Amino acid sequence: MVTTNTTIATDPRYAEKREQFADRLIAAINSAGLTMMISIGHRTGLFDHMMEMDWERAGGWNVPKRCWPRPVSPR
Repeated sequence: MVTTNTTIATDPRYAEKREQFADRLIAAINSAGLTMMISIGHRTGLFDHMMEMDWERAGGWNVPKRCWPRPVSPR
């Protein structure tokens, strides 16, 4: 009897499950990061300050055209 040293990590039959797991893990990390940023914004009073701003006088976000959309470099 010949045995191979194949694990789930390298077995091609489980490629789809690995991709699904990676997608779920990335989504969970992104959600946790967003939650932390919202929490920090709330604790520091950022949202209260933004609510009190005079957006008409400030001219909106006033982002220069060259900054948006942001170019994406190829990998």
